[in-house]
Amino acid sequence: VIETAESAINGRLEVWYAYGRKMLNAEAVNYSFGDLDRVFRSAFSQLKVERRSICDILLLGLGAGNVPKILGEHDRAYHITGVEIDPEILRLGRNHFGLDDYDNVRVVEADAIAYVQTEGQRFDLVIVDLFVDAVVPLDATRAEFIWRLERLLRPDGLLMYNRLMHSPALRQQSEAFTRKMQEWLPGTGFIKAHHNRMLYYEKKS
Repeated sequence: VIETAESAINGRLEVWYAYGRKMLNAEAVNYSFGDLDRVFRSAFSQLKVERRSICDILLLGLGAGNVPKILGEHDRAYHITGVEIDPEILRLGRNHFGLDDYDNVRVVEADAIAYVQTEGQRFDLVIVDLFVDAVVPLDATRAEFIWRLERLLRPDGLLMYNRLMHSPALRQQSEAFTRKMQEWLPGTGFIKAHHNRMLYYEKKS
């Protein structure tokens, strides 16, 4: 453990050095550069993100910058708006993970639920990775939030929503949310991404 921090939002946070690299962990889950890295690499590969016509990306739950790091390995000119509510996570991201080194990332310190209500831009890809430790905020599971995300998508845009599946309780919650999202956005599908479930929705042109 390289650094331990106390967050008013996420509780105890730890920066680890393990398997040859740093990672950011909360009490029960990895927030960046551990399991989360494998989740998004798997999801981006299966959904062929690199081959899609994607330029503008909205990332709700920036964390320490794991998703921009993966996307930066693509030979594409992405523009990423990363929304993160926790200033302590942003501090750790800047101090340990080079969060300020990405020229194509606009970091917004804000509540993602409130942010999407006022965002006027449209995006080719919207990614939801919102957790307080292992818990998805309740407001991020409501129909109004999902419908707002759909309105932020451009035609042919892609919505990705990360859910945990590594305990019976989390699996039950994720399966129940999957059914709701499929009702709210017909055509919603899902894939297994490492140990997680990645829901996805493609907006028709």
